[in-house]
Amino acid sequence: MKYLIGIVLYNPEIKNLYFNLQNWENNKIVLIDNSSKNIQEIEEAITKKDNVILIKNSINMGIAQALNQIMEYAVENSFQWVLTLDQDSKFHKEGIQIYLKNISKEIAIITCRVQNINTTISEEYIVEKEYVDDCITSGSFHNVEIWQKLKGFDEWLFIDYVDFEYCIRVKKQNYKILKCNSVLMQHSLGKLEIKSILGKKIYITNHSPLRCYYLLRNLIYTYRKHKEISNHQNIYIRIIKQYIKILVFEKDKMKKCKAMNKGIFDGMRKEIYKCHVQ
Repeated sequence: MKYLIGIVLYNPEIKNLYFNLQNWENNKIVLIDNSSKNIQEIEEAITKKDNVILIKNSINMGIAQALNQIMEYAVENSFQWVLTLDQDSKFHKEGIQIYLKNISKEIAIITCRVQNINTTISEEYIVEKEYVDDCITSGSFHNVEIWQKLKGFDEWLFIDYVDFEYCIRVKKQNYKILKCNSVLMQHSLGKLEIKSILGKKIYITNHSPLRCYYLLRNLIYTYRKHKEISNHQNIYIRIIKQYIKILVFEKDKMKKCKAMNKGIFDGMRKEIYKCHVQ
């Protein structure tokens, strides 16, 4: 089975890049750089690495376009599956062998358990593998043929909900997402903090105002695009919880709330586009 490793870069820590280059030195790797400030360091890191292709975007085009660029490269070079990784994710190569044992035509994505690099928290599991409704793109093994049929990732989303919107389309077309719980990936979830209220854990992400904007904008847009699966009550609850967490636990409260207000407005007024891939 011919598969590709695809990594999206944006001002990466070079030590993380070195880890992935060494980890996948026997595989073809495509790096999509979204106009990193440390591009010279990136170029130096891949010197004399014949297995690495670096595609440089002149401006930051977002995670969705970068993922589509990876998948398009896979199509052009006859790769059947693609493992997509974030620049700070650590997916050990032994996991790919488990993925390869579980591929089939009806499976669009194979994914894994995630452990936050900055904590000891990892997802617990009971069964070795199971079908799930959604997953993040990092650590996911994508069926190239199904990606083509689904017309790629929605590039207007830019960042946030890119993965989940794609998963919605996977499920709508009756394809499957398989989670291999025996595979564990270390992944950075930002400046994650865990608070406790009345014995209940509250996860605080401490996103920037810009990310708060995209989170709310893309939440609204995604559920407008897929109205048939939308539960308005749940959407309202998610939005309210986001405001409460920021007002109670985070800094820059007013900037973040203003950004979310604008995100809701822009998500409501945006025309719903089809994906770009023809």
